Amino acid sequence: MDWPHIAEAVSDSFELLLAIRLLRLGLHRVYSFFCIFLIFDVLTSGLALWIQLQQPKGWDYRVVWLILTPIDWVLYIALVYVLLSALLAKFPGILNFSRKVLHFSFLTSAVIGLLTARPEFLSYERMRHVQALARILAAVAIADRVVSMTAFLTLAATLIFILWFPVQMPRNLAVFCVGLVVFFAARASMWIVYSFGPHINIDPFNTVVLFVLSGCLLYWLIFINKAGEQVPTRIGHSWNAAEQQRLLAQLEAMNATLLRAARR
Repeated sequence: MDWPHIAEAVSDSFELLLAIRLLRLGLHRVYSFFCIFLIFDVLTSGLALWIQLQQPKGWDYRVVWLILTPIDWVLYIALVYVLLSALLAKFPGILNFSRKVLHFSFLTSAVIGLLTARPEFLSYERMRHVQALARILAAVAIADRVVSMTAFLTLAATLIFILWFPVQMPRNLAVFCVGLVVFFAARASMWIVYSFGPHINIDPFNTVVLFVLSGCLLYWLIFINKAGEQVPTRIGHSWNAAEQQRLLAQLEAMNATLLRAARR
């Protein structure tokens, strides 16, 4: 087994261990979408590894990947929305506004992704020998890159928000938020490298990304526990209580203003 397969196996093992840990701690009720995401990823990765190693007759992983990838997109988007709702549960005005911004962000990212992908599509159109399946694979890969990048940018913006404003949340939620930013950044960077073209050897980079993802999973395995649901934390300006109170007052005033605007 080579390094890419070893990295994939390590990542899958950590995903399975984390899913089992969340189930044993009863945290799957709180982080249900995350558990579904982990289990689905383990199953799809295991299927991919089996097809690549065993090469069963009649199985084409490219077709399997085309079928399963849209489910990944649904889980990515659901994770972003669920995380946003959990972080801003105490500020419904800001939450409603953020959801609208998020709707717009996904639509804008999709348009930008399609525009930036146009040269790639045109290059495939010029290559008459390229099969239809290869063109479809390229289109889905580009769409996957757009979804991953949008999820990363949204989560990064959310992290900046909670680093600036002293939003109180369970410690587990803060751990999830930080880990997911790195997780989606790694996935998005992998697709960006893929977009440079087939002439680039992406195996070493893919291996590094898989180990980064494994690091995120190990981080969650170590720091997520049952007590973390009861321990409140504030990341933003945690070193300065006076600044925390000032920013919290600003946040509450912003929330009240947005609620009034929504009622009009």
